[in-house]
Amino acid sequence: MSLKPLSELVNFFYPPRCLACDKVGAVVHPACRSSFPFILDPLCDYCGLPLPAFEASCTSSLCLRSPNERTLDRVRSVFRHSQGARQGVLRLKYKGVSSVTEWLVRELTGAAQRHKLDKANAVVAVPLHPKRQRERGYNQAGLLAQGVAHYLNLPLYEDILVRRRETRSQVGLGGRERSENVLLAFAWQGHSLAGQNLLIVDDVCTTGATLSECARVLKEAAAAQVWGLTVTREFRDAV
Repeated sequence: MSLKPLSELVNFFYPPRCLACDKVGAVVHPACRSSFPFILDPLCDYCGLPLPAFEASCTSSLCLRSPNERTLDRVRSVFRHSQGARQGVLRLKYKGVSSVTEWLVRELTGAAQRHKLDKANAVVAVPLHPKRQRERGYNQAGLLAQGVAHYLNLPLYEDILVRRRETRSQVGLGGRERSENVLLAFAWQGHSLAGQNLLIVDDVCTTGATLSECARVLKEAAAAQVWGLTVTREFRDAV
């Protein structure tokens, strides 16, 4: 189902403010889009962080994992976690502002196509614990994944990757703490994924701990490859 009718209804009663200039009229004015902190080439082929020309290899926390510890096969994000992009994620995640959803979905979809992630067999969202989802009323990653699956014309695997234990917020935790916090937090309760390439969607990637743990579970269910896609990427995980 298209997100357009819902967004039009919400925009009628609650006119959106631009994430860049804060003026009423659009979630992002066309003239303001170029000011967003897009993550551009050249990128690390694996983790998706910009790779300075003078550096021979990437030193992000994902790239520093040994090959047998890498459960993700590729990660891409649209923006740096700053400026208007950060505000968009915060509006969606904590304030329940649904008017930003369609714009974020379109940016995610464009990134998926640019980076060939649209070749996936299906889309999966990083799940919330049921208690937290009841409190918030929705899973922001689920809204994004639903839209991406719609625009890419891919199946959405809903409610079969689950968060089986409640974890503390990842905000403020270091890389190792983040990995320990989400260890064994997820489970797959669906069909076999034998031979499938999956695109897992979330709002923010910091160290990649959550995406990596979800990917580990999907690989245990026989997925061939798991690619991560997020709206924003924090850069503090680079060494």
